[in-house]
Amino acid sequence: MPLTPKANREKMTQIMFETFNVTAMYIGIQPVLSLYAIEKMTGIVLDAGDSVSHVVPVYEGFALPHATLKLDFAGRDLTNYLMKLLTEKGYSYITSAYSGAIRDLKENELQTISISNDINKQYELPDGQIITIGSEQLQCPEVLFSPHLIQKEDKGIHKLLYDSIIKCDNDFHHGFYSNIVLSGGTTMFRNIDVRLTKEIVTLAPVNMNITKLLLLLKENTVRGLEEAY
Repeated sequence: MPLTPKANREKMTQIMFETFNVTAMYIGIQPVLSLYAIEKMTGIVLDAGDSVSHVVPVYEGFALPHATLKLDFAGRDLTNYLMKLLTEKGYSYITSAYSGAIRDLKENELQTISISNDINKQYELPDGQIITIGSEQLQCPEVLFSPHLIQKEDKGIHKLLYDSIIKCDNDFHHGFYSNIVLSGGTTMFRNIDVRLTKEIVTLAPVNMNITKLLLLLKENTVRGLEEAY
């Protein structure tokens, strides 16, 4: 985590050397490593995993702590919200015992923009039960942009990215707007790049050239996605 206190890192290092007898170790900041993975030294990274999300601007390989922002929700909260939506739809048997299956559904089936007039899909749970998901495909990821849907007072990821950038020196803004990187399982929703680009464009100064977002994929490959507006 980018905001891990120095004392915690020192304690972790002590445990690794004294308990596990490692010969060497390196503690890296995940968003910085995400940039390294795509051969970049400067950019702004949205790193969203299971329990927490961070927006971290990185300049020449150094994370900028004063502009690093945290969201106290991530993938686990979206899984719980999807379970709530399905329960309200009438699938009352969906309880915490199904959390693993619902997480898989969330990670593989959901999207942030409808690409079809008919978005209803059937999904088979591990026990053979069949459920139909429709608007829930869009409602669940919408939490990333509208946290109030799960009673969170945080700002959406688009506003967090914008707030982080404006906390940085003006000379850095262009480099960050043109190098937005999404990392972590919670950024894997289909079309999230399209939606996020549109939202960022509405917030950014008109002279900023936001040409693409970069998605750091699970297979450690990267694809650039052009503007879709």
